[in-house]
Amino acid sequence: MADVKNHLGNERGAILLLVLAAAAFIIPLVYTGLDQRLFQISQVDNNLQWQTAWRNSQSMLSQTSVILAYDGATTQSDNLLEMWTHPIPLRGLNGAMTTAIIEDGQRYWNINSLLDGAGKLDSQRYKIYKSILLSLDIPVGLLDSLRDWLDKDNIPHGPDGAENEFYRREKIYYGAGNAPLTNLAELQLLRGWRPEYIERLRPYFRAWPPGVNDNLNINTASCRVLSNLSPELSVAGIDAIIRRRAEKPFTSLNELTVLPELNGIHLPMNLLGVSSNIFYILSTSRQDHMAGRMRALIFRDKGKITIKWLRWEP
Repeated sequence: MADVKNHLGNERGAILLLVLAAAAFIIPLVYTGLDQRLFQISQVDNNLQWQTAWRNSQSMLSQTSVILAYDGATTQSDNLLEMWTHPIPLRGLNGAMTTAIIEDGQRYWNINSLLDGAGKLDSQRYKIYKSILLSLDIPVGLLDSLRDWLDKDNIPHGPDGAENEFYRREKIYYGAGNAPLTNLAELQLLRGWRPEYIERLRPYFRAWPPGVNDNLNINTASCRVLSNLSPELSVAGIDAIIRRRAEKPFTSLNELTVLPELNGIHLPMNLLGVSSNIFYILSTSRQDHMAGRMRALIFRDKGKITIKWLRWEP
């Protein structure tokens, strides 16, 4: 009888161990399935938030375009005292918040305009660009490789020029672009251009396609950009421009000539202006814990708006 009881006890113990083992195997599966389901729900929620942020940024782009179109149709100059220079907020549903900043592209030089509309070197801009590079301790020979990248021919210019033969000789898989840059970061593709040189240039240059009036706007250009307009331009002359436009923005280039500090100074008047056609839009949209940025380049012709490119950065 004792042996039977011991045998039954052993069987019950074995069965209990089997049940516990099965439970130990099933429970992780249950939790794994639950975790996967929760992950899928989280993904759906994140996608919905991204879509909401994207739609809010699109709405903001439409709003900023309307502001710029109205401004272009009703004013003859663009300056830092106008409404579009301030951040523009847009509050959406469920706590969504979108903010846009409009930046005047023509407060910078267009690096692609080193060449004129005929594809030839613009001597006036070359002198200004050279002055900027010298002031930033950047080798001026890099303008040769930039020129070769922009022009259509395959003839290197200057000792630092670089066409297809140079890139092949250096075992670089691409040749000269023979086209305008789309952004300053592309300068890294050119012979001799280092990342630190590009960062030094950012306060002075942007890159956009040719085919539009891209004269420098004296109402919005920074002090350091203005400082390279002419070797004759003194600090007092730059201060006079800044003070005047802060009190009363320029509506005509002729108004520069009445400033005593600029008397006798030769400025590149044909490269300057008091209005702008090119604008950058940076829109930041937040929905709960998600945030995304939209960047756009806008060309404006009076009241007509054209979006040249648009980039979404989650």
